[in-house]
Amino acid sequence: MRVSTTVLLLTLMVMAAGAHADGPLDRTRALPGIHKDMIGQDHCLKCHDATQRASDAKCLDCHKEIQASIDRGAGYHFRAVVTDEGLCESCHKEHQEELDKLTVWHNDEEMKAFDHLATGYGLEQAHAELECRKCHEPAKMADGVSQRKDPAQSFFALGTDCVSCHEDLHQAKLGVDCESCHLVTKWPELLENAPFDHAKADYPLEGKHADAKCEDCHKTERRVDPQPFEACTDCHADDHVGQLAHRADGGKCEACHAVDGFLPPRYDLAEHGESRFPLNGLHPAVACNACHGKERIEDKDTALLRYDVLDCRRCHEDPRKGHSSQVADRYGCVDCHVDVGWREMVYDHDRAEYKLTGAHKLVACGDCHETEGEDTDAELVRYLELGADCHSCHGDPHAAQFEQNSCENCHTTEDWRPTLFDHQKQSTYALEGKHLDADCDACHHMETDDAGESFRRLKPLGVACIDCHTASGSVLREFTGLGAISTGGQGE
Repeated sequence: MRVSTTVLLLTLMVMAAGAHADGPLDRTRALPGIHKDMIGQDHCLKCHDATQRASDAKCLDCHKEIQASIDRGAGYHFRAVVTDEGLCESCHKEHQEELDKLTVWHNDEEMKAFDHLATGYGLEQAHAELECRKCHEPAKMADGVSQRKDPAQSFFALGTDCVSCHEDLHQAKLGVDCESCHLVTKWPELLENAPFDHAKADYPLEGKHADAKCEDCHKTERRVDPQPFEACTDCHADDHVGQLAHRADGGKCEACHAVDGFLPPRYDLAEHGESRFPLNGLHPAVACNACHGKERIEDKDTALLRYDVLDCRRCHEDPRKGHSSQVADRYGCVDCHVDVGWREMVYDHDRAEYKLTGAHKLVACGDCHETEGEDTDAELVRYLELGADCHSCHGDPHAAQFEQNSCENCHTTEDWRPTLFDHQKQSTYALEGKHLDADCDACHHMETDDAGESFRRLKPLGVACIDCHTASGSVLREFTGLGAISTGGQGE
């Protein structure tokens, strides 16, 4: 009787299997896992060849995803089968009832201990800390590759490039070689030799911008999202809080600043000369922030660039702490001062109520405008409301001898000598003869008042000869006082 080859092979395989078993092989429990439905002699040749051994070729005919990875020269099975010349059955043991899985690990702990480098892709840095299924999940696997009924049980069809697991935030505009620019541990940071050249972008990075970090400008993770760059304020807040919006250019930052550094500003003297306050005299030598200091504007501490009132006192304190402010309120600082130096006075005193004539023109300002309350909180220099009469500055050198007469009756501002005094008309004692040639002080001697102050006796004087002359006719060197004046009368 002739027996078919198939039946013979099956018989030999069953006998071989039975020879290693304690009893006859129970074909209903012989295959675990995904192969458990392949029960019966009709399925034996799908895995075994005529020598009763499992055939790798037959395994790969069924497990096409494994054959594909071997053909690509990638993955664990390429290394295990081709490089290490291992057989499928060396790892995947069949016909052992106690095994529920055919993998080299049988639980989660064994799976975590798997050396991932054996796949050709070692897990480094942050990747080494991930759970296996964080990467090996159906959503990240190529469709239609795995032969498993439950794709969640598969570990195939997962690429090694970053975009296999991570979203391509650059939308494929920069290629898929992410690690050519990024670090695994510090993804936002770029490698020093990163090939991305921002100079080829729509906005080349120059000056200080070249030192900026990507996230300083690209606030979202999608670094390829369009970034506005038409104006500096697209990225930078207006540090001047709209103070320059009135300018013809709307206050463009680049009109004064460069990307090489915010300071110093490029705003020069020529441009300042076209402003409401041209810099003249000593002003060009003054540092910008000496005038444009920090002030609180719209809840921001910023340099004050635009003044509503262009008054000297906006920058300069009142050096005289008092009446100079009153003068400035009335006339303005420039009525007296020039910007080549504060000590260069240009005030025309003829504009004042009291005009300077004669010797008064040579008198220093401070001789009349004296400091009051010096070194106190009440210190001031009086410029207004000064008396216009002589006594306001000079006092009374004549010890009240002429209380009813004004100084101008005898004196002029040209000289203190009494050039206007006419002894013939303004005195009751007319000078005649030799008296016309006599010096004034020959008759009008110096005296001392009760307070010890010296003054010249001008009146009253005796008009009798003996009041000035001795009996022999010589002139008396000194008067003995008003008591010695004769009864001949008193000179005026």
